[in-house]
Amino acid sequence: MSEIATAFDTLRAKRCERVAAIAEHRVAPLQHPRLDTSRWPVVVATIDSEADMASILDAVTVLHLRGPFALVVDVRRLRRLSAGTRHAIVAARLADAARFPGLRRSTAYVISGEEQRRLLLPLQWLSDSPCHEEQFLRLEFALAWSEATMSIS
Repeated sequence: MSEIATAFDTLRAKRCERVAAIAEHRVAPLQHPRLDTSRWPVVVATIDSEADMASILDAVTVLHLRGPFALVVDVRRLRRLSAGTRHAIVAARLADAARFPGLRRSTAYVISGEEQRRLLLPLQWLSDSPCHEEQFLRLEFALAWSEATMSIS
């Protein structure tokens, strides 16, 4: 088995353990400092650095337990993603889609320009997500679109 595949399997196993702990309410994911659920069923995740990613992915997975929702991901300050983080994102999205089909109705990405567009497009292609996905330059447009997707889903 290649080093990348081994690392990927290790990341997946650790994530499954964290999500199970959250689902059993041993931790409180909805109090995540980078996750705003005040507009439920529209949730805003602010990702400023790669270090935020694992905990946000876990918290988003647990949001599926609350019911259908739309996710707005603000990545305007994010500049890069390592290959390992990209693999973890794709794995989390595929696992969530399989475990909770149809519950994440849409994902809106708030970007600052072409740099983030190039950063996110491969992730969107690789994860082959069944939910609607769009990219926006302004948070208020992403919120409006997400609210609209909830009303038509």
